Amino acid sequence: MTEKIKLLLAEDELVDADIYTEKFNMKGFICRTATNVFAAVKTVEDGFSPEVAIIDALLPEGGTRMIETESYGLAGGLLVCNWLLKNYSSRCRTIMWCGLGGFRWQAQRAGAWAYVVKPTHLEYIPELWEAINRGALLPSEMGKPTRKFSRKDEKLPD
Repeated sequence: MTEKIKLLLAEDELVDADIYTEKFNMKGFICRTATNVFAAVKTVEDGFSPEVAIIDALLPEGGTRMIETESYGLAGGLLVCNWLLKNYSSRCRTIMWCGLGGFRWQAQRAGAWAYVVKPTHLEYIPELWEAINRGALLPSEMGKPTRKFSRKDEKLPD
């Protein structure tokens, strides 16, 4: 029996978070959700060890606690991504997602493995499986730079 992949979903839209969590669980993931920066960090600090984190780039802060003193201007989900890489583990593959294509460069600056333009319809969810299956968990992908990943109808520059 294959061990289930642990996934942290950081998404502030509650309806979307519930739908995606159900889909991830049906695909065999162990999925935990967080609706803000503070909750995402606390989930990891409390012992959940994600192998993959899918993080909304526009995630609200959700608390007054300072995550780190050197945020390099990062905020929201970008700060969570950077925090995971610096303080938790470079083995957690972070996938940033957002409804706006312009966040790719910020995701790269934060250290994300991949950037996905957030799906607006459930039929786009297979793109997330593809992003994970294309290498998010492969040992050969550890330490590699941010991958561009978008719907086929949206071309991002190299």
